[in-house]
Parts: sequence; structure tokens; C-alpha cells
Amino acid sequence: MIKKILSAAIYARKSNDDDYKCSDNKSITRQIEHGKSYATKKGWTVSDENIFTDDGISGAEFKNRPGLIGLRKRISEYDVIIMSELSRLGRDGDRTSFEVIDFIENGKRIFYYLTDEEEKANDATSKIMLRLKSFAAEIEREKASQRVTDALHRRAEKGYVASGPAYGYDIVPIEAISSNGEKVKSHSEYRINKKEEEIVIAIFKMYRDGIGYHSISKTLNGDSNERFLDIRKKYLNGMIPSPPKRKNSNGWSPLLIREMLRRERYCGIVPYGKKKTLYKGGSKTVQQQEKYKKFYNPDLRIVPEPLWDDVQKRVIETAKKYNESRGGNFPFSRTLKTERDSKYLLTGISECSQCFSSIVTIGGTTGKGKNRKLAYKYGCSGRHNKGDNYCSNNNKVKQEVLEKAVIQAIEKQILSNITVDYIIKKAEKIVSENNKTPGYKLNIEKELKKVEKEIEKLILLAQKVDSLDILASKIKDKQTQQENLIEEQSKVVSIESQRNLDKKGLRKELRSRMHIFSDMFRRNSQSARKALKLLLKEKIIIDPVVVNGKKSLTFRGVTTVGALLPDDDKENHIGLSYP
Repeated sequence: MIKKILSAAIYARKSNDDDYKCSDNKSITRQIEHGKSYATKKGWTVSDENIFTDDGISGAEFKNRPGLIGLRKRISEYDVIIMSELSRLGRDGDRTSFEVIDFIENGKRIFYYLTDEEEKANDATSKIMLRLKSFAAEIEREKASQRVTDALHRRAEKGYVASGPAYGYDIVPIEAISSNGEKVKSHSEYRINKKEEEIVIAIFKMYRDGIGYHSISKTLNGDSNERFLDIRKKYLNGMIPSPPKRKNSNGWSPLLIREMLRRERYCGIVPYGKKKTLYKGGSKTVQQQEKYKKFYNPDLRIVPEPLWDDVQKRVIETAKKYNESRGGNFPFSRTLKTERDSKYLLTGISECSQCFSSIVTIGGTTGKGKNRKLAYKYGCSGRHNKGDNYCSNNNKVKQEVLEKAVIQAIEKQILSNITVDYIIKKAEKIVSENNKTPGYKLNIEKELKKVEKEIEKLILLAQKVDSLDILASKIKDKQTQQENLIEEQSKVVSIESQRNLDKKGLRKELRSRMHIFSDMFRRNSQSARKALKLLLKEKIIIDPVVVNGKKSLTFRGVTTVGALLPDDDKENHIGLSYP
């Protein structure tokens, strides 16, 4: 009898704040090399596709971990999992134990090459040992994290760098002489960057003198409007400064300006512990702390005290006026817009073709004198917030005109006889495929029984462990899978009962529903937005155009039933083009 050659997967993880007792765990590359050697020694094969890594990710993170997610997804492609030790899988007692048991129950064997041991977890004793090892790894993670926190706190007390970079400052490494006479890095300190200092002071002066966030950001981004040229000349000698080097940052934005004007560091206060990293539900979250340490360092002051006080006074007054204008503070922490869907049809589901910023409604007025009233237009948020040097698309169209054009396009191209025919053909295909696969219903029934047994196992396991959070989540996932299978089963039964498709009746029903759909689009923007999100495969692209000498916008998009086709309506200079 020929012995089967086992296929192995290697999983390697390294965290930046891990307390490495084993030097092997300091390197992902070394973990992979040792894992391959161990597989060769055992006579197992390892393909490159089955090597999974998570570099610089905490052992308490289980949701946003690409390597572990890949290990789960490709579970059918290997027989054995190789790791250096249990802590590589995770440093959360409950979740690590659950992951191990889940892999083993799916028929996978787990080996640790450092001790040449297999993780069994197949009886009460081995499961208890697994939980003890998992909790030991979690305790080590917490101790390591506390050591890092304490070390950073000591640095902050001395005025050393204990957090990330900040605009206006350089981080300078400070060397010291070690016991053997060699130069080594002792710590890092902040030093004021003279060029950036000028920009910070200029931003504070602009705001103090009544210039708003949007105007400041456009000035800094190099907008060519005469007003911003004058501001730039007055406060920056005409210079266009480079924006801060930040992750996901693209130019100076109003939000960045707002943040900088509140940054205590500019008046010599170095904060520590303002943000706290926590792990909830197996994923990293950052919480703002109301109480945190503040260390004063006069050498780091950029903004003079009178200027700082004037700016903070205006910040408070502006916030007060804003709250009064919208009826007072809301009973939640964020703005009203984040608590409910937008009342405008196209915001959030359309973007500018020039800079890929969102298309938003931009306030304005129309008419003269007593007839003057508020009017909104759709335009590029990148251009509106950051200026013409950021985006060239300055075209705008009245809100109701652009929305009407999109709705007309949907009605003409989607709510049409062509779509009715498309749906009927799709229904015929589903019935036909079901007729060709009589075993499909049987397969669903088998899968349903399998899921029901898995739910029973998880419920039994829940009775044996203390923490139910992970198991409850897993049971919920399985129950969702069960519900989907029951729904699929009912569809098959429904199709079987309608093998002779009533095309005439179906066509009549579809046309009736499309009239309802069309009416809903015109009457309820909230429902229309939800429907559009389901219809669209991707965001609607908005293009600037010039028609008959007038600036306007055109749009293009792809729906689940094909492309939005060109519209011949030239009256409002709105059109559709192929994607």
C-alpha cells in the first residue's frame, strides 16, 4: 500500500511589540525557513501558495489578519499546519483555543517545529492544556504591552519622542556612548523644523484673521483664484508649501487644518496617552482618552501665546455658532450625516473622473433681491475643499437637474422591455439548469444536515467552556448558513413547481413592479439611494464637459443589467456615455 504524502501549510506571524523569548520568532523569513526544513524532515510537501504570513500584526488581532484569513480560506488544500509555537497563531486565550479546535475538527493536524510536538486537543485533558498555553501567551502579550507603555511614558516625561511624527517638527536620534565605548542610539528628540514652523504660524494667523478652513486649504494647495493668490502672498510670500507626509493624505484638507489649529504641541505641550489601543471582538480599536498626561517643553513651542489664545477663542466661538445654526448639540458624538443616510440621491455613490473625490452637494444661491433663495449644485468635493491645483473639474450642475437625468437614464435603460426580456431569459435559464441537475436538491439537503450537526457540536462545546463570545459568533455564522440553505431549498421547490414558466404572467407582474419602482425613484430619495446601490456595480463616474459653450457634467456607470446608455437630452447639457 502506497503511503499518502501529506501537504503542509506554514503559518508565520511577528508582532512589533512581542516579547520574544525565542529569537526564531523575531523574523518571518526565519520562521518560514525553519517551517520548510521541518516539513522536509517529516516528508511533507509545501507549496508557495500555502505559506501564510502576518508581519507586524498583534497576536490579539483576529479579524484584520490577511495571513490567518488565507489559512482559513485554503483549508481544503493542505493536511498539516506548521508553526514555530502556539503563540504564533495568537495571543488571546479564548480565540486562539477556538482557532486550534476549529482547524482540528476540520481534519487538520497542527505541529510546532520548535518542540516537534503535535497539538491534539482531542480530549478534555489536551483541551485544558491548550487553554492554559493560550492564556499564558495572552499574559505574556499583556506584560510586553505594559513594558512598552511604561517605557514610552518614561520617554515622554523626559521630553523624548514617545509617539509619531508631527508637522512642524523633526525627529532627531540622540547617540550615547555604551559601556564598551561604542556609539549607540540612546533615544530620539523633537526639534522644530524652521520651514514648517513658518507654515504653522501662517495657518494660525490666517484663521485668527477670519479665513476659514476651506479657504486656508485652497491657499496652501495653490489654488489660482485671485483671492487665494492674495492670501498666499500676504501670509506665505506667495509660496505653495508641501503637505504633511501622512498615510492616506493627499494635499492640505479642511479637516487637517482644523486638527492643526487644536494641536497642543504647538504651544509646547507634549501629550501622552491621548489615544489608547484596545482589542475588542478580536480586532484593534483606538479610543480617545478624556484624561491623559501633558508634559510642558518650552523649547518646542511654535505658536506664540497671544496668537494661540486668539485662535482658540475663535475656534470656540465658531463651534458655538455652528451648533446654534443647526438647533443645538445633537445627542450623539458624531454629525447628523453619519447617523443617517444622505438625503441627496448621488452623494456617496458618485465620484469625479479627474481626481476620484466624491461628488457632493455644494451650497449657493440663485435669483436676485427678494427672489434670492438657497440652491444646491453637484460638484467635485476635491476641487471644492482643496482648490483648482488639486482638481481641474470646476463644473457644477443643479442638484435636481442631475438627479432627474440619472433617474431618466435608469427608467429608459433599466426599467424597459429589454430588461423584462432579460429577467425572463434569466428565469428560463434557472429553471433549465435546475431541470438538468436533478441532484442539486439532494446536495442542498445533505449540506443542510451537515450544518445542523455542526451547530449541535458547537452548542455542546459551549457547555464545556467558560467564554461563550467566540462560540456564539461561530454558532451565529452556522445558523446564517443554515438559513441560506433553507432559503435555497425553498427556491428549488418553487422552481420545480413552475417548470412550465408562465411568461405572459411574469411579464405582466414585472411591468407592474417597474411602475412602482419608477414612482419610488421620484418620490423617496432615501429608498432611491438604496435601490441605486443595489443596481450599480460601481460608483457613477462624473465627467466635466462643455456643451454649446456652457460648462456642465455628464455621467457614466455600469449596472447589474448592463451599461447606462447615452441620453439625447441636450436641454440641460446632461448626458450619459458608455463606461
